[in-house]
Amino acid sequence: MRILILGGTSFLGRHAAEEALLRGYHVTLLNRGKTGPELFAKAEAEGRVTRVKGDRARLAEPGNPAAEALRGQHFDAVIDTSGYQAEVVRQSAELLAAATGTYLFVSSISVYAAFTAPNVEKKTEVSTVGEGYGPQKAACEDEVRRAFGPRALISRPGLIVGPYDPTDRFTYWVRRLAHGGVAVAPGDGSRLVQFIDGRDLAMLYLDQCERQESGSFNATGRPLTMRTFLETARAALGPGAAELRWLDEAFLTQHDVKPWMEMTTWLPEDQTIDCTAALDAGLAFRALEDTVRATRAFDLARGEPTPMRAGLTAEREKALLTAASQSR
Repeated sequence: MRILILGGTSFLGRHAAEEALLRGYHVTLLNRGKTGPELFAKAEAEGRVTRVKGDRARLAEPGNPAAEALRGQHFDAVIDTSGYQAEVVRQSAELLAAATGTYLFVSSISVYAAFTAPNVEKKTEVSTVGEGYGPQKAACEDEVRRAFGPRALISRPGLIVGPYDPTDRFTYWVRRLAHGGVAVAPGDGSRLVQFIDGRDLAMLYLDQCERQESGSFNATGRPLTMRTFLETARAALGPGAAELRWLDEAFLTQHDVKPWMEMTTWLPEDQTIDCTAALDAGLAFRALEDTVRATRAFDLARGEPTPMRAGLTAEREKALLTAASQSR
């Protein structure tokens, strides 16, 4: 198969490229060449990777070199991991529509107008109103469907985790637990969380491209409690992992602890996503322990102390633990 990945050197796209090469596909990467330019050098020398350097936001410009490099080529599938604005996605979709089989667009569960308990069903209304992340992703979906019709494949993942994750929402917990001591954890551990390893998503995407599937589907992990998540992670990291200090949600709110970004993966209400369609399509999950250990290896390889982009700072955590002790 010939696969074009829009992106391909950062996080999810990098996993897709690695998996495609393992399967013996030819991979073309379209990106600006700013992230991971050294990646896939051996495969490129062997003729298994082609790089097209360019800004996808400028593909519609007359004579654009990247557009000219792609024009006339045939791809069995395109995997678009880097589309956030409708106008930009329109350019790539229109350019590639005549010479591509499947266009897989990585959208987001943020397209949903509302989350309903206990599940967001497949037919829940999406919202294109406003300028936020969710409406913009929904508008991008529309552009892909307009250009590709029944060949459009729309994926709506939730929180993607694992190696190469640039957000640190999952990596924060892995690093914090690995460093030992006493770690603040939210509530009583009963809140549900959902996330998916980017490598599992990549495998699903390539399976679906091989089968030339279409339609829209949610794609995130099975719900598990915060306690199960963190205790499993502690066990995977082995002796010396941090002790968990569960602090009441009302206490966290009172102290203005920000859900999701400061107390990562935690929301003060349960929001679970129905992924039946993706499971029917073959979505499979690796063991959580595998994701934890691989994330730890990734974090160490990038060099500590790399500043965390999310999570409690050490000073903030210490202050919370002190305040909790004094309130007893």
